[in-house]
Amino acid sequence: MFIGALYPCPLHGISEDDAIASIHRIFKNDAAPEDIAAIVIEPVQGEGGFYASSPAFMQRLRALCDEHGSC
Repeated sequence: MFIGALYPCPLHGISEDDAIASIHRIFKNDAAPEDIAAIVIEPVQGEGGFYASSPAFMQRLRALCDEHGSC
């Protein structure tokens, strides 16, 4: 099953906090964290522009995965 989360992009009004909150919403409403094996992310989105994730966002995402035992 694929459930999409928001990608942080200030140009589109999506903050890093919004993106992390969208993952928490998925954990709450759609898929329990213990049922998630991995979070797959494109660190630099190039198809619809050139949007690079900040190191701070990637660290927050890593911490979230570590908290829940995901890769």
